[in-house]
Amino acid sequence: MMLKASKGESGTRPRPPLSRLFVLSVVTAAALLAAAPVIVMSAISILGVESTTPIEWVPESFAPRVAYDQFTREFESGDVVVASWPGCEVGAPAIDRFIEAATGSNSPTDAAGRPWFESVVSGAEALERLVQPPLALDRDAAIERLAARLSVPLQRVQPTAMAAGVRNLYGVPGHLGADRWAALVAARARSRGAALVVDAGTAMTVDALAADGRFLGGLIVPGYDLMRSALARGTARLPVAAGRFDPFPRSTDDAIVTGALQAMAGAVSRTRDAMLAAGEAAPHLVLTGGSAPLLLPVLEGFAPLHVPSLVLEGVLVLMQDPGTSAPAGDRLPPGEDAR
Repeated sequence: MMLKASKGESGTRPRPPLSRLFVLSVVTAAALLAAAPVIVMSAISILGVESTTPIEWVPESFAPRVAYDQFTREFESGDVVVASWPGCEVGAPAIDRFIEAATGSNSPTDAAGRPWFESVVSGAEALERLVQPPLALDRDAAIERLAARLSVPLQRVQPTAMAAGVRNLYGVPGHLGADRWAALVAARARSRGAALVVDAGTAMTVDALAADGRFLGGLIVPGYDLMRSALARGTARLPVAAGRFDPFPRSTDDAIVTGALQAMAGAVSRTRDAMLAAGEAAPHLVLTGGSAPLLLPVLEGFAPLHVPSLVLEGVLVLMQDPGTSAPAGDRLPPGEDAR
């Protein structure tokens, strides 16, 4: 069957409607014309930025831009490498040696002689920036800010009356330093016998742990670097000594170094004697801290066990067993220091 299209009354075919594509083209052209001033101004603005970093092409109020700008203010620009190692704690002498190796005259370079690192910022330096104006944060807030910027989960270690087999006999359990508490817990986890836990950092702590897990108490004395710098500051002619240990020193530098190490070793020895005099079992010696390698040969008669990561090991144990909290009155008041 063949069908014919009907004609209109005039006898001619009706005019077809405009093409949809044509209408869309007209609308698009109109939109482009309307947006042309904005596009041109944005292009001029981008071309005027002397940077190839896309983040700098967006408004300063843009949330990712705000976060980026704050990060670069605190940690500088460029790629950031976060380095750590067992025993890497704020104030550890090894950090200064690392910075010197990374940025000093013998620092590593690429084939073109360019240094690997523009700068190295220690944790202590980063914290110092945060507690100084214009931010002027308190130390706790600065630590929280730093952890958040590095995407590091922050969990505080709070000394308690009992945790992981260690009974805290400190007069006020919460006043014990968190690093000392963690080191005691780690020593207990490693061995159930009596222990003398020595953390040789900026200050040296010597803590007595009985065989049944009682923390008997301990000493705090100036550390190796603190002793040397104190002599240099407090006297007219003595240097910050860079000598070596010698049982009978014959130079000023050697005398200062040997005196500092012997004083530290004496604190360890006297505390061990006190444990024995109190009827406690002979303790094994556990040594940690940045200056521990210097003390090892001086204390070799006590067969010390060197554990650089002792404090961190204790933190891991406490994450699983935070312990029995001390009464509210025994907790450390906000802002009060503890060792």
